[in-house]
Amino acid sequence: MNRIDLKYDAEARQAFLQACRRKLHRIPEVGFELPETCAAVEQELDRMNVTYTRDFGPYSIVAEI
Repeated sequence: MNRIDLKYDAEARQAFLQACRRKLHRIPEVGFELPETCAAVEQELDRMNVTYTRDFGPYSIVAEI
């Protein structure tokens, strides 16, 4: 991978992470009850085929990356 590819990859990841952050900030949940936030995170993990579990609490997600 050359420098141009690395720059393009970094910019693409930044755009993806920024979109995820903005999506999460549009979900008006507070405290420790986060059903919509968890659903949004699960949806993204499913899209990326990342294994995760909800075994540690109703609003906890542990992913294997």
